[in-house]
Amino acid sequence: MRELAKKAIRLASGWIIRRVGTEATAILSSRRTVVVAPHPDDETFGCGATIARLRAAGVDVHLLVVTDGGESPRPAGVSLEQMIVLRQEETIVALAALGVERENITFWDYADGDLPAHRADLTDRLTAFLSAQAPEQVMVTSALDRHPDHAVVGLAARDAVGRLDSPPVLLEYPVWQRVQAFAYLRRHREDVGGTQNVVSRSAVLCASGEFLTQKKSAIAAYESQLPHFPAGFVDDFLQPFEHFATSTRR
Repeated sequence: MRELAKKAIRLASGWIIRRVGTEATAILSSRRTVVVAPHPDDETFGCGATIARLRAAGVDVHLLVVTDGGESPRPAGVSLEQMIVLRQEETIVALAALGVERENITFWDYADGDLPAHRADLTDRLTAFLSAQAPEQVMVTSALDRHPDHAVVGLAARDAVGRLDSPPVLLEYPVWQRVQAFAYLRRHREDVGGTQNVVSRSAVLCASGEFLTQKKSAIAAYESQLPHFPAGFVDDFLQPFEHFATSTRR
């Protein structure tokens, strides 16, 4: 019964997003991109098919993994240090499946689970990183995600993009949002620079199409984590489209 309920929610959420979202496959798959992932595998779940589509079109994609992923569930007998190395190795294999070369993957070493304490430093580093990369768009985890690391990375990316002279388009992808459609159906208030702003979010969609096969291969590369995901979690990300939030303030 519980699995049927989850499937119903998944279908309803997808239907709402398709109704309120704007199909933007052509433009989303044509711009130089930096993908920011708080942990290894977030990028693949959130926008793996879009990454593969970009690379198939010859568009540059650079992945930045912010934490070491060390707090992920560990196989028996694997130390913390070994787990960190394993998570990086899995990321490299996964991104190869999506068409991204090793030299276009950057690993930072923030401790997994500790990002909320480092938002200011993270924002400074992201600002410098994005300034050097000069992407046309940045894909990052949603600032509304339930995982604290994901939310902080999303907020830091917003701040960093706002500091740039030529800011790229910022696109937020959900990972840990229970009913993803809700993020596009409500307005909320944010305190930005001491001023309350009403923030409206809208969805843009990128078709998964034939790139869903590559996304499945990339997900499979994270074999240390697959046994630990909740039932139905992977299926949530094997949909006909990937969706991203854009935000406007008033």
